Amino acid sequence: MQSIGFPEDDGRIYTTTQCLETIIARDVAVTNTARAFGMRKALIQTTAFWEFRHYGNEDLVKDAGVWLYHNDYVPDWAKDLPGVVSLRDSSTGVAQMFGLVGVLCWNNSIRTGLVTGTLKDPDKDADIFAMWDRLRTDNDFALISVGHAHIWGADGKPGSVDKEIGIRRPSLDYKESEIYEVLRRYQGPKEPAFTDAKKRMPLYYIFEKYNRMMR
Repeated sequence: MQSIGFPEDDGRIYTTTQCLETIIARDVAVTNTARAFGMRKALIQTTAFWEFRHYGNEDLVKDAGVWLYHNDYVPDWAKDLPGVVSLRDSSTGVAQMFGLVGVLCWNNSIRTGLVTGTLKDPDKDADIFAMWDRLRTDNDFALISVGHAHIWGADGKPGSVDKEIGIRRPSLDYKESEIYEVLRRYQGPKEPAFTDAKKRMPLYYIFEKYNRMMR
């Protein structure tokens, strides 16, 4: 894994093995999501692994800041963290997804008939926090949300300030260029998203090979 950018001594909180074990342990959620929406499991696995593997102390500090913003106190697990400041939102959990992105991608899936549910208000703090906290604490939900985020990204990110031109939704016959584009859109419209998406391509094919072996 070091050859594709995952040295074990990079100072991150979780090792490569811990991240892989976390993703594989939630295989039922990943498989069901991929089957429901006709996408490759590797799209979800690659994104979640990449994001989780880059989870560091700076992310814990930001998470504590979000908790402070919405609850007016620093949680016990963050008492000793330096530099905690109030934040409305942060990327969190195994998928390193913002609460806002979670709201927008689930709203998109509800509006387009992929799932049923109640639309959330991206301008309402309570809705942002509820989504953020579930993404932070519920690994199954976070991984399912990656699937919805990939669909939302392909749809052009409706509701986001970073809207993009819509492309074909994730499919089992996705071409390599489409795989790259969806992985890139998850991270954002600017560097290092483009460079990192190229780095994630070998990881995608590792997961694809693993999934074929397990079928």
